[in-house]
Amino acid sequence: MNEIEKQAAGRDLNTIAGEINTIKDQARSYITNSCIEIGRRLIEAKAMIGHGNWTEWLKGSVDYNERTAQNLMAIARRFGEAGTQTRLIGPELDEEKVKELNYTQMVALLKIRDDGARTEIVNSGEAQVLSSRELEAKVKELNEKLEEKTKQAEDLERKAETMRELAEKERGKQSLAKREKAAAEDDAKKVRESMKQMAKEIRELKDRPVEKAVVREIPEETKRQMEEDKKRIEDMETELEGLRARAGKEDGEIQFSIAFESVKRDFAAMKEAVDAIRDTEKREKYRNAARKFLELLADDWEE
Repeated sequence: MNEIEKQAAGRDLNTIAGEINTIKDQARSYITNSCIEIGRRLIEAKAMIGHGNWTEWLKGSVDYNERTAQNLMAIARRFGEAGTQTRLIGPELDEEKVKELNYTQMVALLKIRDDGARTEIVNSGEAQVLSSRELEAKVKELNEKLEEKTKQAEDLERKAETMRELAEKERGKQSLAKREKAAAEDDAKKVRESMKQMAKEIRELKDRPVEKAVVREIPEETKRQMEEDKKRIEDMETELEGLRARAGKEDGEIQFSIAFESVKRDFAAMKEAVDAIRDTEKREKYRNAARKFLELLADDWEE
């Protein structure tokens, strides 16, 4: 009976299995801690060496290539703070769960672009039980989900920005309509005042007394003055009719004029935007959409 057989006397399989698993856990934890500690020292060394001599130092001093060194430094940064600080957002890495990871698993987990997703898969214990191939597939899946969420967030932000721009344009249109309405009301007021003044002047001209005198012939100066007065009355009466026509517009007519000018400006801007589209197929698509819209407007107007 050899020494090992002598030591095994009186021991059971459960005890032996427990000791083996304990040694395995200790070895795994030692490997994890070794990777983290080596990574920390590589970070320190790189800061001292600077650029230029890093690869040469790695090869000559510690027999690492640059890729391995980069992985170890990244492991130190991502997993070396577990249990030493509190995250401001989301849960922190479980120090005991990190100790269950091996080098290959930690390198795979470095590829996860979202810190929260990495923390979750480590703390849940899922990463520790997956094979290398399964873990790589899981990492790819998590990154694709993150990419989709990022794309959705960007799309929502673009839509929100478009809505903000449209709202700003609408506010600008409303402000312009108010200014145009105020200008139209002011113009109408001036027209009415001008009408009153002109009517007064016409009455004064018509009521001007003609001096009665016995003369054989009206002086040329008087004739000229009378002709000028007559012409002035005719011109003023013509202008007065025009002013009356302008002043007779209803509020609906004024609002139509303002809205009509706004529609013309918007249509011109829309046409310019469509003409600027380089893709022929897309440009024709938007032109057809505009034509359809105009047809709908025409149909609605007839109703």
